[in-house]
Amino acid sequence: ENMRRSVRKYWELPDTSVDRYVYIIDEATGLPELPWMQVKRYKQPSTIYDPHAKYNRDTITRDYRIENDTALGPIDDGEMTRRVFFDGLYTMKLTFRLDNVDLGPFAIVHYRWTVSTEYNFAVRGGNIHLELHMSKSLVDGTGKSLADPFGGFLWLNFVIIFLALLSQIMSIRALAKSFALYQKTRRSIGFVSWSTISFYDKMRFVNVWFYVMALGSICNLVASILNLTNDTGETDAPLPAALFTGLGCLFAWVNMVRYLEYSDKYYTLIHTLKRGMPNVGRFLVGAFPIFFGYALFGVAFFSDYSDKFSNLDKSSVTLFSLLNGDIIMETFQDIYAADGFISRFYLYTFICLFIYAVLNIFISIIEEAYYMAK
Repeated sequence: ENMRRSVRKYWELPDTSVDRYVYIIDEATGLPELPWMQVKRYKQPSTIYDPHAKYNRDTITRDYRIENDTALGPIDDGEMTRRVFFDGLYTMKLTFRLDNVDLGPFAIVHYRWTVSTEYNFAVRGGNIHLELHMSKSLVDGTGKSLADPFGGFLWLNFVIIFLALLSQIMSIRALAKSFALYQKTRRSIGFVSWSTISFYDKMRFVNVWFYVMALGSICNLVASILNLTNDTGETDAPLPAALFTGLGCLFAWVNMVRYLEYSDKYYTLIHTLKRGMPNVGRFLVGAFPIFFGYALFGVAFFSDYSDKFSNLDKSSVTLFSLLNGDIIMETFQDIYAADGFISRFYLYTFICLFIYAVLNIFISIIEEAYYMAK
């Protein structure tokens, strides 16, 4: 029924959506493009349920065009009963595409959306994983990639490349001067053994902000080059371009803090972190095994009852949210079905330990470092 509803919504979308979406016309038929279903099934599904047979993981994949919500490919074509179909099903994906227009300030941009709903039966055990995937690409009226996917901002990539190269040259010069001073000092202090000088004192010859500026320049340079060479028309891809763009912006703005170091009042955050992070790091190392143990217990005991503990990643995210005071009541209710007493004891002890003890000790360490930095 969920797939039938999705097919119906596809055919109703241009008339019912708030924004304007249009069908992609199939050049062969001159009609709107049909949704398609991709079905992956086990070749020998009987081996899954026979305890005496060797489990065969081989699968076969077939694609079906869906004309309406009453003809869902193998579900309705009578080739096999629905029971047989679902017993051998591995994954089933329904996909459709639509065009949309963005009236931007510099150009009219045509988007092509691809929407897929995937039903994953691979795990089973009473669980069917449902995933929604959406992506968009830039196209013109004929469906070809735009020659200029960046509109009026294409010139900005060249400006960034120029500034990043200039910044990188300045960073390299500054690092070279610091290294030369380091070598000169090492040779000149004959009355003190170089090995007796602490690592912290040695690192004072090198300004860490130069490394931050150099990393930011490299990221901005790589991001701009990737943007200029991206002719696929994809707006959500490539991921490396988005990653380097984000890192470049992050390092560039973090590097702005260096200009505040001449005023202690505005540089208090950095002074606090320099004094507090060593103690915070040691404290977190001691607290991490306890946190990790709670996360593992949550996966082992509550994964069948709550999606919040379905795997180690989600369990860790849930516990981190709890220690920051989020979704507490919701989590209490969510895992109660597993076992009332154990679920309550699990959350009571975790919250008391990590909110009342760990979190407050963490704050105390930072607070002490803050007062030392003032």
